[in-house]
Amino acid sequence: MIRHLLLITAVAAFWMGCSANRSWRVRPGPPEYALTGGKLSLPYSQMLERFNGFQTGAGWVDLRPSMRIQIENAYYEPGKPKRGLDGFIGTERLWFRKPAVAGLVEGAFEDKMLAPRPPGEAPTSTLVSAANRTHAAYRLFFSIRVNRRGATRGAVLLGAPSQRELEARAAALLADPDSVCGEGSSECVVFPEVCTVSPEIEVAVNGQPKVYTWATPLSAAAGKARSVKLTRMIEGKARTIPVDPADVNALRMPMLPGDAVLVD
Repeated sequence: MIRHLLLITAVAAFWMGCSANRSWRVRPGPPEYALTGGKLSLPYSQMLERFNGFQTGAGWVDLRPSMRIQIENAYYEPGKPKRGLDGFIGTERLWFRKPAVAGLVEGAFEDKMLAPRPPGEAPTSTLVSAANRTHAAYRLFFSIRVNRRGATRGAVLLGAPSQRELEARAAALLADPDSVCGEGSSECVVFPEVCTVSPEIEVAVNGQPKVYTWATPLSAAAGKARSVKLTRMIEGKARTIPVDPADVNALRMPMLPGDAVLVD
């Protein structure tokens, strides 16, 4: 009898879990589109902020597992202005991935140089040192003015042993960049002005790994599909949500790292 009751309980729990999973859906506006499941509602406009605190216009993004930074550094002939096509001799590309544990994992290197790198120019592979790759938390600033003359130096990657310490270091960086990003700093990478650093996310589309720029909408993966299903971790559980491919507003949902998209 006890075994029978346990079996019934297990079956009931299974079906309740399936029912909860099926209850997740896209709720159209007004006031805005959202993912809803039971009493929980996740508006599209708040998804990025809830994921890692990102706010449009804030000028930075925190890296989380399954996120990358794509670094593309441009090189010019000696003596030429570092802009435009005059004297441009190519780029080097390299990405780093944030794993579930501390540190950054180096990815593929791509050489697009049309001529040898000029003497004295740092290779892209050395911009993020071994010491810079050991932190538990990272924040990418898209543009920071560094040095007391106020010259714009472009993107800055800030690292710290914890999220709490990252917040403290970020506040110090914004108040006095030179106090945090001194030469040889193990917690701060100041990228050259001609270097583009882009945050990216890893998702799966029909079981195949894909990489998209941060904040890319679901429409980029859906294409002209006849059906779309999104599987996403919500409150620690994988939830599968059908999305109407004919609803262009529904497909504006931002994809998140670790999403799995099934299209047909």
